[in-house]
Amino acid sequence: MLEGNDIHLRTVKEADLAALYSCFDSIRMKGEYLSSELISEHQFRLNFYETGLWTEEKGTLLLEHSDRLIGAIWFEKQPFFDCLDVHFYIFRAQDRNKGLMKEALTLFSSYLFATKKVERLQISIPDYSKPALALAKSCGFKFEGIARRALFNRGAYLDLCIYSLLRSECKEIEKIYS
Repeated sequence: MLEGNDIHLRTVKEADLAALYSCFDSIRMKGEYLSSELISEHQFRLNFYETGLWTEEKGTLLLEHSDRLIGAIWFEKQPFFDCLDVHFYIFRAQDRNKGLMKEALTLFSSYLFATKKVERLQISIPDYSKPALALAKSCGFKFEGIARRALFNRGAYLDLCIYSLLRSECKEIEKIYS
């Protein structure tokens, strides 16, 4: 478990699967920023039983606040660059805009740099997602440019803003071990 001041990040447990699946299976719960693709519960559980939702290539941690599951943060290895793509989501609107994901993203980024041989983390954000753009900036991620029409979601192609954080720019690595 990774402990922050107000949040904890931890791996997925079997007891989490039903609640977690319902969050990722509901287009309504995903909101307008996550992909609207659905995954079968069977495949979701298979992925968990095969990997625990944590491998060298891809990993998910759950975000807890006040002993309650409120979100998830995950990474995926980029196929063309030596970097990890980072994704995050707070499930319910009432848990957003409280600074919890800022703490989670900072902690998760530090953890990845402390434990993975990677020089760069990357976040790709739809250009209309103002809260996520502000979050990336506030966590030290630098704007690199626009990937035009790079994501198909909700029947349209979207531009993605690309942000990155380099290992040398991550100021919190040592806090992982203290």
